[in-house]
Amino acid sequence: MGRAKLKIKRIESIVDRQVTFSKRRNGLLKKVYELSILCDTDIALIMFSPAGRLTMFSGKNSVEDILTRFLSLPQHQRGIMCNQEFLQTTLQKLNYESSLASQCSSSSSRSSISKNIEDLCNEIKKCKIQLEETKKRLRVFEGDVSEITSMNEVEDHEVRLNEALNQVIQKKKTLEGKCRISEVPSNDQIVRLIQQENFCRD
Repeated sequence: MGRAKLKIKRIESIVDRQVTFSKRRNGLLKKVYELSILCDTDIALIMFSPAGRLTMFSGKNSVEDILTRFLSLPQHQRGIMCNQEFLQTTLQKLNYESSLASQCSSSSSRSSISKNIEDLCNEIKKCKIQLEETKKRLRVFEGDVSEITSMNEVEDHEVRLNEALNQVIQKKKTLEGKCRISEVPSNDQIVRLIQQENFCRD
């Protein structure tokens, strides 16, 4: 007696879905491998598990080489499914992941990676502190004086507001000067207006 045919629809159980994916992935990889050997075919297979884990397969050439070859084809040969930006992004991610994998394979690079992570964490802390300080400075312009607690803060706020006000006044003067210059008609414009009036009278 044969097996019951599975209805093709999304499997609701997460565990069953993962088990089915794992079994079918292995079957698909086997078929792709056989096809690449039997028919001497350039094949690239990229898939992500429901958990987001990457699985790649390529025959005699790397996935990157095959994707590059695909991207170099004219648009009409690639068909409707082509999305060049997505494929280029995928290719860049694959290159990045393969370089990361090669870096992570050595123990010395592991220590450098942990050092990089530590440096990044310190940089994030510094950025958070700078962000808080900037937020405090920007509160000056909101007009909320409830957080001012000393005369030094009052004077500091006053200086910042005066500097900002002076900058606004300077910008206003510059813009007003440009407006006045643009309002005055040039000699060419005056000549054209006179010619148009004379033409209309004739």
